[in-house]
Amino acid sequence: MDNTEDIIRSRRLLLGAGLAGAAGLGLASTLVRPAAAQEAAGTDTFERMIATGKLRIAAANLEPYYFKDITNSDAPGGLRQGDVTWRGMGIAIGLLVAEQIGVQLEVVETTWQNGVATLQADQADVMFYLDGTPKRATAIDFLPTPVSWSSIGLLVRDDFQGETWADVDSPDFAIAVGQGGSPETFIKGQLKTGNLVAFPANAEGYAAFQSGRVQAIGGSGTELALVQHNLGMGKVFLPKPAIGYPNGAGIRYEAGGRFRAFMTTAINYLYFAGKIEAGYRDFMAFRGIEGENVLPIMRERWG
Repeated sequence: MDNTEDIIRSRRLLLGAGLAGAAGLGLASTLVRPAAAQEAAGTDTFERMIATGKLRIAAANLEPYYFKDITNSDAPGGLRQGDVTWRGMGIAIGLLVAEQIGVQLEVVETTWQNGVATLQADQADVMFYLDGTPKRATAIDFLPTPVSWSSIGLLVRDDFQGETWADVDSPDFAIAVGQGGSPETFIKGQLKTGNLVAFPANAEGYAAFQSGRVQAIGGSGTELALVQHNLGMGKVFLPKPAIGYPNGAGIRYEAGGRFRAFMTTAINYLYFAGKIEAGYRDFMAFRGIEGENVLPIMRERWG
C-alpha cells in the first residue's frame, strides 16, 4: 500500500517527534562493536542492545496489547519464549524494531502497576502502551512520538443509522462507559444533552447493552472490536469528527539520549510505513476479528 498521502497529512500531527539527531534505521554496518562496548553495556541502553543483540520489552498481560497464546500457535505475529508464545500490539512493535536492526526480542513480564519500576530497575528497555502521565514522567522518560492512536468510538446495534456525534446526542440514547476512564471524558466533551451511563466495571456496561438498557457502549476502537467479537452483536462506529488519544512508550531516562533517539526514529518509520497498523491487524485476525469493526490505529486513516 502506498502511504505517501498518510505521511504528508501526518506531518502536522507528530507531537514534536524529535527526528533531528536520530540516525535512522540503517544500522546494519554498526552492529559489530568492540569489547569496550560490552563494558559500557551496563550503563547505556543502546550500546547494550547492540552488544548483547537483545531488545528487552516489558509486557503486562492484557489484550490487545500483550497476550499469552496458550495454544502456542505458529501463526504470524507470535514470539515463542520458553513455553510461552506472546502476541499483541506491543509484541508486534517489538518484533518489528528488532527485525529492522537484527537483534532478538526478549519479553520481560510485569504488570501495568509495576511497569515504571521494571524500567527503573533496568529489567527492561522499553514498555509499549505505557502512556505518559505527569506522575510517571517524574520517574522515567517517554518517547516523544506515539506508537499508535486509540480512536474513541461506539458499539451500536446493527440497525443504527448515523454518522456524527450529533446523531447520538440525545437523552433517549444511553451510552455505557467505564467509570473514570478516558472514553468517558472524551465522549462527554462531544455531547450537549447526551445520556452517559458510567459503570464501575466494564462487564456491567456490556450486560446493559446486551439487555437493551443502553443503546451503545463507548470506548477505544481496539477495545470495542474485542467486545463486539465476544458479544457477537452490534457494529463498531466511529462518529465524526473523529477523536482519540495517542498511545505512548516508556523508557528509562538516560542523559545521553541515544536509545531515545533511536526508538523515536524507529517508531516513526514503522508507523508511517503502515507496519504497526499491519501488525495490529495480524493480531486481530489471529483472534478472529476482521473487517469494518477493526478501526485503524493510524490517525491519518480515520477519515
